[in-house]
Amino acid sequence: MTSPSNEVLIWNINSAASPAKFSQLLRVSLTLSPSVICLCETKVVPGTAMRDLPSYTCYSKPFESKSGGLAAYVHCSIPCAVLEPDLCALLAAPLPAIL
Repeated sequence: MTSPSNEVLIWNINSAASPAKFSQLLRVSLTLSPSVICLCETKVVPGTAMRDLPSYTCYSKPFESKSGGLAAYVHCSIPCAVLEPDLCALLAAPLPAIL
């Protein structure tokens, strides 16, 4: 397992289900090894899990309207016990309406 780079990657991925976009995400995670990867606009439907990235734990919220969906991949070397309650609360909160 590689050490994380202490960087946060934020990406408006616009559909994490796309094989091409997931391939890019996998390549970026292996190349840059950011500590946290935040994805916006995942468009993952309720009941569907985000795909696994090696060396990362995923926390996600499916989209509830035309657009949306969030995911946070946290590098396994980071103690998630400290982050988990805050991430779970954030992902449980309602998303703002898109005008």
